Parts: sequence; structure tokens; C-alpha cells
Amino acid sequence: MHQLQVAYQAEEDRLVLRVSLKQEDGNLQEVRAWFTRRLVQRLWPAMNDLLQTKVTLESPQAAHAKSEIVSMEREVMLTEMRAAGSFNQPYEEKAVAYPMGEVPMLVHTVNFKADPNQPIELALQDAAGRSIALNLAPALFHAFSELLRDGVKTAEWNLELPVPGTTAPRSTALN
Repeated sequence: MHQLQVAYQAEEDRLVLRVSLKQEDGNLQEVRAWFTRRLVQRLWPAMNDLLQTKVTLESPQAAHAKSEIVSMEREVMLTEMRAAGSFNQPYEEKAVAYPMGEVPMLVHTVNFKADPNQPIELALQDAAGRSIALNLAPALFHAFSELLRDGVKTAEWNLELPVPGTTAPRSTALN
């Protein structure tokens, strides 16, 4: 994997995930996927549950503090990525191949696979059964989640996307 980008497309009212992959010859290929507000709303809790399950699988003795561990790991990894300038690099528009087509596929289903001490497999599937499988090391998974949070904020979808170990702001009811 070369780069990830999540950007809000106002004309579609969707987030587009772009993933560039470097081929052996150095050329880039790109896969694209649409994320709707509804999908992100359902995906977010599953992503957090997956991270906590991964802590339990890798460190059963620390299962009682899994949400705090996920929160700390996330902060450390994102801080390191920011310090390295990973979030400041512009997305390279140099793809020469689009194995799933240039039009993003509309993600219908997301499946995860988490094994101890292995990257997380994120499988995105459309209604026609086409799928993209991404293997994300923990730092990339946290980066992806941060990109989703930023995209949701830009989209002004009014979704709360809390991370484990933090509390979401309470909603207030108007009478």
C-alpha cells in the first residue's frame, strides 16, 4: 500500500476512499470506494469493537483495560505519524491502472478479520459482490479511522465518532 485518502465529495454527499498501491514496476494502481453516512455510522462501532477484541487476543491479561489500551495506542501511533509528516503529504494523482474501475464502488458490506499479531483485514464489498481487501497494520488502521473522522467532520454529518477510552459528548434533547 502506498497511500490512503478519505475525502468528502459534496455533490455525492459521500466519502470517497482512495487507496494507491505500488506495483513491482513502480507504477501506481488505485482502488476507490464510496462510504455513505449510514455505512460510517454502522462501521464506526464495529471498528472500535475490533480494536478492543484485538487487544484481548494479543494480551488476554490486559482485557480489563482494552479501551484504554486502544486509546493510548491510537494516540501514540497518530502522534508518530504526524511527526513524520504522514498526514501532510498530498495524495499522488499518478495512478496508471484502476483494477476496480475509475468510478468508486459503493460499499454495501464491510467485513473484518483480526488475528493476534497480524494486520487487520478490512474487506469492502458492493451489492454486486465485488470486493477490495486491505491489510492494515495497526498504525494504518488508526490512520484510516482518523481520516474517516476528518471526512465526517468535513461532511458535517453530525455523527459522533468516539474512540475507545474516551467519552462521547452527551446529546441534549430539546423540549
